[in-house]
Amino acid sequence: MKTSNAFKKKLLYLLLLFSISPGLFQSCYTEDVVDNYFTFTGELIGNYIESRPERFSEFQRLLDTTGVMGLMKAYGLYTCFLPTNDAMNEYYQNHEKSSLEDFSIDELETICYNHIIKGDTLATLQFSEGALSTMSMSGRFISVDFRDTTSTIFMNGTAPIIEKDIMLHNGVVHVLGKTMEPSEDRVSSRLMQDAKFSLFARAFERTGYKLIMDDALLEDLTYDPENFVLSGFNHTVPEELPQYRKFGYTILAESDSTLASYTACPKLPNGVHTLDDLYTLAEYFYSSKPGNVGLYSDGDEVKDDYTDKRNYLNRYIAYHCMTRTLLSSRFIKDYDTPHHFKIYDMYEYIETMLENRLLEVKIDRNFTAPNSEFGLFNCKMAADGKEDASTGILLTDDKDNEAINGYYHEIDQPLAYTGEFESALSSKRLRIEAACFFDELATNNMRGNAKWNPNGSNHGERDKTHAYQIPFGYLTGFTCTESTEFTYIGACSAYEDFQGDEMYARDSYNFTMETLPIPAGTYEVRMSYQPTAYRGIAQVYWDSIPTGIPVNFSLLASNPDIGHQVPGSNPDDPYGYENDKMMRNRGYMKGPDSYKCPVNIYTYSAANARYSTYSLRYILGTYEFKEPAKHYITIVFLGTESGDSQFMMDFLEFCPTELILTEDTH
Repeated sequence: MKTSNAFKKKLLYLLLLFSISPGLFQSCYTEDVVDNYFTFTGELIGNYIESRPERFSEFQRLLDTTGVMGLMKAYGLYTCFLPTNDAMNEYYQNHEKSSLEDFSIDELETICYNHIIKGDTLATLQFSEGALSTMSMSGRFISVDFRDTTSTIFMNGTAPIIEKDIMLHNGVVHVLGKTMEPSEDRVSSRLMQDAKFSLFARAFERTGYKLIMDDALLEDLTYDPENFVLSGFNHTVPEELPQYRKFGYTILAESDSTLASYTACPKLPNGVHTLDDLYTLAEYFYSSKPGNVGLYSDGDEVKDDYTDKRNYLNRYIAYHCMTRTLLSSRFIKDYDTPHHFKIYDMYEYIETMLENRLLEVKIDRNFTAPNSEFGLFNCKMAADGKEDASTGILLTDDKDNEAINGYYHEIDQPLAYTGEFESALSSKRLRIEAACFFDELATNNMRGNAKWNPNGSNHGERDKTHAYQIPFGYLTGFTCTESTEFTYIGACSAYEDFQGDEMYARDSYNFTMETLPIPAGTYEVRMSYQPTAYRGIAQVYWDSIPTGIPVNFSLLASNPDIGHQVPGSNPDDPYGYENDKMMRNRGYMKGPDSYKCPVNIYTYSAANARYSTYSLRYILGTYEFKEPAKHYITIVFLGTESGDSQFMMDFLEFCPTELILTEDTH
């Protein structure tokens, strides 16, 4: 029987799909995958380029001059964004050059590295608007933009893919109609140069935040992964070391037109047009005097010095700034892993440069608006006491404006930390992923970079999930003894974790983690973890005070000392609520029922974490926080009954005590 060409193409596509194309069905860009996506050829990338001089001779000369052609002819995994000759010539003209010879070798290497990803093969079906999962060889994020109505994919906002998914022996080529040119300016300078944000930029400069970002360290050049010895430990994939220790910023900014059209402030019925108007708006948001919605007393204000942190305009700008690099998809979208049931809302919390104040980002499953997949910022409460998603602040299409040390994004209305928002924040349960405590995990592309197969799996595949051995002194807000072995395990389908990732320690560990700032209030504080037979016994401290007796983290939830019963297994307690009370009396809670382990590999086969004997929340205690502040959790290994010493933490939870009796199971 003769096999049709169409069938062959479909079969080849399916083989490719399951072998090198993780997460294809999470993409938000679709076409006829058989006829339009993949061009197959038996060449290596270097040979492909050399054999087409009429289109790519300029990039070939670039590869030859820099010595990178050897990589393109080597076996491995590469993604090459290949500019045409016309694109290269346009680049020369834009830089007032006539040819490659007019650039230094360092400049040529930068151009070359900006267009190549090493160690990963990324087809466009794997693209999702926001950040690509792997950085370029120059150590820069590459963003994906689908906003063009012709369905053209733009890389870094301006470089269109004109021919996609040319599959070669050592990777994939996407042909570009324009070169990618990541800015070498700082994010502060990029913002100042953008006329669209002239008013915000003036305030940004006047309040001193431009100077702060101008003077900030770009990278810890003393960090060299070659100075550290890999443990060789395996978490479905072997541990690896971070490649960089970079630092960065993210700025949310309102455009001049957005400020001009904002008339919700009663003191500015005609909108915000001048710096004085913007100060009036800041005072409205941050002053507690009658007629305003702020939470700061007037006696705390320093009006004549914009650089003083007590100045209202300073507070306004500070709340728009974060000390981590976040592309649009890294606010929350990339953490919405296959672990989550997509009927439950999801939250992320980010520390801002306004001292001890959080930004809240929410995915609302019942609300859709342009760019809502990137999260809603600071939703307000409606009259019925529920969050009103329509009040959430959104990114506009003018997002992912990149710089050498960060990004700025346009938002569609003014953003502020008001008294109303703080009241709402302190009256809800805050579930905070432990990984979001650390700027370095976001800025250095360790958090949010997982890729997924169509069935939601990625365990055991080194290009799809990662486990980062964290060198001593690498993380800000983390202290430990030198004997502590500490790992950040990225989102992995093998684990029953909230976002698939976890903080992990072993050997004789003794470490302290600084939390995000928590609003004032009285909270029950909990720590989520997976009990397994390999855990150790440890003493837990909260703000340097023991939380109780040492905890044996190797006891499964079903152990009589904990007493977990799977809901529905006891006919006298069909929903498990009486069992919940008994467990609380022993200092424990079941896991939430809003997520599960996507793939059963380590016996994590429960329908959700609440039904699982491998998911627990340990209740540290009830604490009164008199003011918004960061806190500290310390874990000290004491011994083992399991023969091993492992420890892991998933998330911390802060539940206002008045909600405990009515708290949901999600």
